[in-house]
Amino acid sequence: MKSPLWIIALLGLSLGMAPRVYAQVGPSPYIEKIGPGLRPLVQAIETHRSLARVRDQGMTETFVEHGLGAVPGEVRWNLKGDVQVDLTFAHRAQRPDQAILISALGARGVVSDPYNAVVEMWVPPQNLLKAASLPGLLSVTVPHYAVVRRVVSWSSNPPNYDTAGSNALGAVAYANATGATGSGIHVGVISDGAQSYQSDVSAGYLPKNIFIDPNDTAYGSSGNEGSAMMQIVYDSAPGVDLGFCGPSTDVQFLSCLHDFEGTGFKANIIVDDLGFPGVAMFQNGAFATGVASFAQSNPNVHLVTAAGNDNGAYWQGSWTPFTLSTPLTLNGVTYTQANNFGSSSLPNTYAAISLQPNDTDYWVLEWADPWQAPVGDYDVVVYNGNPATTGKIVACNQGTDIDSNGCTFTTTPGTSPGPNPVQGNSYKNTTSSSEKLYIEVLLRNGTNPSGLLKLITGSQASNEVILNPNTPFGSIYGQSALPQEFTAGAMDVYQVGSTSATIESFSSKGPVEFEYSSLSSTTPSPSSIPKPDITGVDGVTINPVGSFTSPFFGTSAAAPHIAALLALLMQHEPGQNPETTVTNEASLPGGAPSTGASNSYGAGVPCLAKLTPSGQAACNPNSTATINITSGGGGSSSSSSSSGGGGGGGMNPLVLLVLGVLLLTAVRSRRDAAIRHSDC
Repeated sequence: MKSPLWIIALLGLSLGMAPRVYAQVGPSPYIEKIGPGLRPLVQAIETHRSLARVRDQGMTETFVEHGLGAVPGEVRWNLKGDVQVDLTFAHRAQRPDQAILISALGARGVVSDPYNAVVEMWVPPQNLLKAASLPGLLSVTVPHYAVVRRVVSWSSNPPNYDTAGSNALGAVAYANATGATGSGIHVGVISDGAQSYQSDVSAGYLPKNIFIDPNDTAYGSSGNEGSAMMQIVYDSAPGVDLGFCGPSTDVQFLSCLHDFEGTGFKANIIVDDLGFPGVAMFQNGAFATGVASFAQSNPNVHLVTAAGNDNGAYWQGSWTPFTLSTPLTLNGVTYTQANNFGSSSLPNTYAAISLQPNDTDYWVLEWADPWQAPVGDYDVVVYNGNPATTGKIVACNQGTDIDSNGCTFTTTPGTSPGPNPVQGNSYKNTTSSSEKLYIEVLLRNGTNPSGLLKLITGSQASNEVILNPNTPFGSIYGQSALPQEFTAGAMDVYQVGSTSATIESFSSKGPVEFEYSSLSSTTPSPSSIPKPDITGVDGVTINPVGSFTSPFFGTSAAAPHIAALLALLMQHEPGQNPETTVTNEASLPGGAPSTGASNSYGAGVPCLAKLTPSGQAACNPNSTATINITSGGGGSSSSSSSSGGGGGGGMNPLVLLVLGVLLLTAVRSRRDAAIRHSDC
């Protein structure tokens, strides 16, 4: 219950102020609380006194209801003309009630972070300054948006091989030897969407009675990756109870975790495949700290996550200044130094990526200033070609996290990157051929930021991205970097058992290298966390309902395979730690390097068949064995021969008929035997 003073203050905001909140003379005293991604919008509204005129000036609007998912860091709009924001308060107790926010700000879709002092909502942009004036508020920022960890990849893998992953990891052999199907185990899946799940249920690829988070519709989830992940779990563990939640932001992700435990579903395992570019990478930020808090409060819930698909698309290193022969002046700011990505003998001031036709690539730069108190500023400028020849500046970050108009500022950009030491932007290739982008990192003169940098890039269309140069380690971040998460890398399923098998080239690698021990720390305390923990498989066939492609590649496919193994073990070996068992039954593939392999594979690829009489030989992706469910196993049968590629729930009607006849025969035999026994 909020105090009367709270209510009076907010009613004053709601009723006492004119519809235009800029009646005061001069700049608003609250403008500094508006994050860099939103500040240009607020300043434009303040200048033009009309949102319609701001739109006329070319401010970009991305309508999520139209399925045009924005890249990380970009301001998102809905069809009502609202923008989505995070309000961060000094303390959780200072967060206003939902009804007050609706009344005072016209807020919609309010979500309160269960573990941090953050409230997320859609709000009319003309009310952003009003939001910034709320008591106890620290900042109004763009949310951290999710990206899925799927890779669109061409493959020659055999089609219609439903249980390739189940056989490769020994799930089939283990289930048939023990009778385990995951019965009684609740597995929650967190991904971008599960729009096809009802069609998958009707086709037999998923079980009935899937728990859908009651808040999911408010989150605006879209896509079918969650359906594909549930199919993989159900294929290897057809007795499990499945649940789904589809967040689009890190705040909603934390809400999903909370809902899986607080709404009656009571998940035993939660598996996710989402990354949130722009969260802290040099330390655990509020999001990762929230996930860790959930894990500590629910020690019996096993968290499985995808490592990420950022290997090759990531660079980290120390700031190496190179003095520009001709200083660059942009929007009234003059730069004299750029980062040297090359060597002293062969300097190179650009990191380059190739952008596929009709795709949008994003980039995020972070530096190791304290996350909540940055002391310096790097800026980013991007060219759509070699700057020495025909390349033109197409995007930049100069004191703002995002600038929808490329690099056109009406005033000289500010020097602060905002509340956090991070810059990010995106560029869309609208041509029919690939385009090369050159990323330049510049030091803002007069500032003194930390000299440690991390640069991560990605594709909106899930294409594999290669950054040149790149760093072959350290690309695991966010919740995937937590010790409480069982983090899975990926290997092509049809490499399992090969003497030359290796990790997928894109599978993110560790170790995780932190500069600060906690979110509140401002004193460097470098540490290294080993990641990933395990290697799952990808390249498996799923039922490609809607726009989802099959085979399914990426660590998004690897993580649910691992979750299914945990479910089998939790049912058959209650009281044991299934993560320990999976780790003990894992081994490095033949193509792993002799040193440093754990940074790519963790413990390696697990084989539960080692726990059965058939042994490791049963871990074969080309096997046609099926999971034979006994009367006590629970769930539905899983078959590797059903057409269409999907989860393990679908059964051919002829097979059902044969099983029914066999079951009836068995029952009659047992009845006849019982009668004969009673006659003796």
